[in-house]
Amino acid sequence: MVAAALPSCGAVLKSGGRKGQRCDYPVAPIVGNGKWCQRHVDMQKLCACGCGQHVLSKSTFAPGHHLRVAQRSPTGGVLPMLVRPLCGCNCGGRVKARGSRFLPGHHFIPGAEQRPRTGRVQSSCVSCQRTFMGYGRRIYCSKPCRSTSERLVRRPELALGKFLVFRWQKSGLSICGYAAEIGIGRTSLTNLQRDHLPTQITHDRLKAYFGEGLPHTDTETNRRSQRFKEIGPRFIHLSRSPEARRKTSESLRGRRKKPETIDKMRETRSRLGLDKQFADLARSKKSRALSSLTGRLRGEGQQQPTLDDLKAWARPVAERLDIPEIGIVGIWRGWLREHRRMSTAGRRPLENRHRLVSELMASWPRTAKGRVKQGFWATAADAVSEAEQANYSGPWLQQWYRTQLNGHCASPLSPNNR
Repeated sequence: MVAAALPSCGAVLKSGGRKGQRCDYPVAPIVGNGKWCQRHVDMQKLCACGCGQHVLSKSTFAPGHHLRVAQRSPTGGVLPMLVRPLCGCNCGGRVKARGSRFLPGHHFIPGAEQRPRTGRVQSSCVSCQRTFMGYGRRIYCSKPCRSTSERLVRRPELALGKFLVFRWQKSGLSICGYAAEIGIGRTSLTNLQRDHLPTQITHDRLKAYFGEGLPHTDTETNRRSQRFKEIGPRFIHLSRSPEARRKTSESLRGRRKKPETIDKMRETRSRLGLDKQFADLARSKKSRALSSLTGRLRGEGQQQPTLDDLKAWARPVAERLDIPEIGIVGIWRGWLREHRRMSTAGRRPLENRHRLVSELMASWPRTAKGRVKQGFWATAADAVSEAEQANYSGPWLQQWYRTQLNGHCASPLSPNNR
């Protein structure tokens, strides 16, 4: 009996030696022939989630179906199946996290490798001999007992260490609390109790707290200074040697230019006339004025001169360069502000003038509406002119006072101060 021939597939092959030809294999493919069309390959794989849906040859799950069986990490992310190890109970499942050994609850299954459980155990405090429940290798029942034990263990040899240990034991505080009380850090106090020398800053703080009762001791700062005085000259001598100076000059000089580059630079400067411009700039009055200022600053030793100093220095310079004195001061102030040697703020508010006008206004008689009577601003202008050695008029002073009240004073303009 001859079996009936199955109908051929008829699909166009997309790969292999017969690419582009029709598939002549039966609809039911033969496993292992290696010449299936893509349809036959796809029909052989099912989704790994168990839904029965066919998937492509290079896929394991249908789109989105991997989330049905994927385990999640404690933070909610999906972990790859190959990354998560198998459960230790031999159930065939995979754990949720890479560092886990069992699925939740599987470590209680009989036959599984049980993990030792580290719970609280009963222990005795080595300081107060009191019984307590603790984890692991805990030997103290509380922090005070630990501090007390540390007090008994430390036996410094220097006078400062003994002094600090005695004061600490007498205070009854913890190491951190006592360090905060005397104004130094916990690490500094611990090091001092271990016969370390204090730095100058730490010694000053201890001196401010204990006063004359602090034992005399040398400081780490002085020790380092003495050590540098002993070994410093040798290194200084090496740094001043001709070889060291040559290396320093080469490192500071930068990358050495080629002779052709230097000749080209000189030619360019000569062609553009830069040498003449530099010479003219150096001979300009502004440059000469700035040179005079820098010489004054070096000679007088003042890095931030006042306006009175600038005016005094500007008189001989103005006569020599034939420039007004105010122009010299302006050039100098611009240079000083640019180099942050003079404040960029404006002049100070005229508080004395404002106070004088306010006091005169408070004592001046007023009308029924609360305004000052006539003649006030003329009298106030005479008083301000006499105080400031100037000549002001009444209307000008009135306008100035209103501007001060509107823009600079805390009290607003009202009918009582007009």
